[in-house]
Amino acid sequence: MLSKAGWARIFSRNSLFMRFFLLCLASATLVSLVAVAGFYQYRSSNTSNRMAVELANTVHISAPLLEGTLANDQRAEARRILRLFAAFHYVQCVDILDDGALVLSWPAIGCAKLPMVGETMTFDQSFTQPGRVLTLRIDESISNRDLYLETALFAATIFIIILLIFCALVLSFRNVVLRPLDLLKSAMIVASPENPVLAKRVRNDELGAMVDVYNKLAAASRYYMRRLNRYQNSLVKSEQRFKDLAEISGDWFYEMDENLNFTFISERFFDLFALRDEDVIGKSHTNLNAGEAENEMLRQHTKLMKRHEEFRNLEYQLVDGDGNVKWVSINGKPVFDEADVFTGYRGTGSDITVQKLRARLLEETSRDINDSLQYASNIQRALLCDRKYMTAILGKTIAIWQPKDLVGGDFYWLKKIGNQDYLVFFDCTGHGVPGAFMTLIVTSVLDQIAVSTSSALSGPELMYKLHDGVCAALGLSSDLSAGKDGLDCAVLRFSKDHDRLEFCGASMDLYLVPETGAATRLRADKAMLGYNVNAKLPDFKTYDINIDTNSFVIATDGLITQVGSAEKRVFGSRRFAEALDRVEGNDPSKLARFLAKTLKDWQGSEERRDDVTVLAFKPSQKD
Repeated sequence: MLSKAGWARIFSRNSLFMRFFLLCLASATLVSLVAVAGFYQYRSSNTSNRMAVELANTVHISAPLLEGTLANDQRAEARRILRLFAAFHYVQCVDILDDGALVLSWPAIGCAKLPMVGETMTFDQSFTQPGRVLTLRIDESISNRDLYLETALFAATIFIIILLIFCALVLSFRNVVLRPLDLLKSAMIVASPENPVLAKRVRNDELGAMVDVYNKLAAASRYYMRRLNRYQNSLVKSEQRFKDLAEISGDWFYEMDENLNFTFISERFFDLFALRDEDVIGKSHTNLNAGEAENEMLRQHTKLMKRHEEFRNLEYQLVDGDGNVKWVSINGKPVFDEADVFTGYRGTGSDITVQKLRARLLEETSRDINDSLQYASNIQRALLCDRKYMTAILGKTIAIWQPKDLVGGDFYWLKKIGNQDYLVFFDCTGHGVPGAFMTLIVTSVLDQIAVSTSSALSGPELMYKLHDGVCAALGLSSDLSAGKDGLDCAVLRFSKDHDRLEFCGASMDLYLVPETGAATRLRADKAMLGYNVNAKLPDFKTYDINIDTNSFVIATDGLITQVGSAEKRVFGSRRFAEALDRVEGNDPSKLARFLAKTLKDWQGSEERRDDVTVLAFKPSQKD
C-alpha cells in the first residue's frame, strides 16, 4: 500500500506516471476528435443522399397526378397533392412553374414571399409538359439538427470508451512498469558499495532482466569492494616496503614550492650529506651548488624548471656537512593544483659521487689508450715505405692507407731480395691493434727473409717462405690445429732493368690499367698464408707482365667488401673494375682519387667495415 508521499510522487508533474497519463489523455482526445470528424462527415453525406432520394421519388410519383389535376383545372386537388411534401419536416415550401411563371404553390402564399432560410432544389425530369418544373425550398437547420444530435451522442460515447481504454493502459503501466522500477529504485537508494542490496524481481520480462543485471552488478560490487580492500591493504604494505627500500638505497625524495625552493627532503638526504634542515629547506638547488654557477647543464635544467617542464638527471655539486664536494643527480615532475596552477616540483635525488669518480677514471684511461693508439698509429705510418724510395722503384705512386681504427692490419713492404726489388702488399687478419701487431710480425718475417737470402726468389718461393715464417712466429706446429691469424697478400717482383714484373697472389688480385682500353684483372690463387702450418698451398700462378706505359692498381678487400648505404650490398670486384675504366687515361693520381670518391659515395652513412688500402703506380712515369 502506497503512502501519501508515494501517491504524491506518482501524481507529481515530473513523474513518469503523470507524464504517461497526460499523454494517454491527449491521445484519447485526439483519437476521439478524429473519430467524431469521420462520423460527422459520413452521416452528413448519408443524410444528404437520403434526403435527395426521398424528394426525387416523391416528385416522380406526384408529377403525373399534378399534371392530370392541372390539366382538368382542379387546382384545389393539385394543392392537396403538394401537401404530400409536408411529410418531410425539412421542406419549407413547394412551387410549380411553367416557363418561370408561378402556377401553384404550397403553402398558397408561395416560396417567394417566405423568408429565405435554406437552399432551393429544382426537378423537371418527371413532367411531360415542356418548361414545367417543381422547386422545393429546404431548411438545412432542421435537417442538420438530428445530425448534430447523433454526432454529439457518438462523440460522448467514443470519448468515454477510448478514455476508459487509456485509463486501463495507464493503470497497467503503473502495475507492469512503475512498480518494478519503484522496487529497483528503492534497492538502489538503500544500497552502498560496501553493502549492496538486491532488488526483488517481479516478472520475467525486460524489467526483470534489468533487475537481474542490477543484482549482478551489486554482487560484482561486493566482490570488487572486497578485492579493493585487499588491494588497499596491499598498497599500504607496498608503500611501507617502498619507504624501507628507499631508506636503504641511495635515493631521497624532495618537494619544491612555486619559487623552486625546497620545502621537504626525506631523511635519507641528511644522512648522506650530514646537513641540517636550515641548510636546505627554503633554498633553491642553485644555492646548494658548490661553486658551479656557470655549469651549462645547471642553466639548461633551471630553464626547464622555470617553464614548469619535467626534467631528469640534473647533475650538480654540493658541499656536505664535512666540507667534501659531492655529486648529486635529481629528477623532477611539476605539480599543478585543481585550477591547473603550478605549485612546485616533487621528485627524487641520488648521490652519484662514486659514479662520477669512476667515469672520470674511465675517461682518463680512455684518453691514455687513445694517446697510445695515436702514438702507435704514428709509428705504424712511419714504418711504411719512404715515398722517395717508392717513387724510385715504382714510378709515380699514390697510396691510400685508411685503417678502420687508428692502427690497422693493411700494410705494404718494398725492399730488395738479392739484387731485385720486391713489393709485398698484404692484408692481415682483423683490424685495429690485433691487425697492427700482425703487420709487425709479417714485416719482421719479410725482413728476415731479405737478410738471410742472397739471391732473388720467385714470387711463389717468397710466399712459401712467408707462410712458414708467420706460422713459426705465431708458434704453430704440425701437431696443433689451425690458428686464427694469417694474411692475404700479393707479391710483385721487378726485373733488374724494371721493364717487366712478375705477379702472384694469395686471395689478392692485381689490376693492369693501360693508357687506353679496359683494365685487366689478374686473378690471384685462393689461398691464405699463416693460418695452418699443415696447409698445402697451391702452385701459385705467376704472371709475367711487360710494364710499358701501363699503370697497376692493387687494393685490400676492405674496399671490395664495403657495404653501400643505398643498396645494402658489397662494393664488389665488378664495380672496382668499372670504376677504373671510367677514369680517362691511367694516371695513378686520377685512379686513386676516383676510387676514393667512388668508395665514399657508395658507403654513404654505412659504417666502415674494414681497413682500406689502395696502391696505384705507373713505373714508366716518374714524379
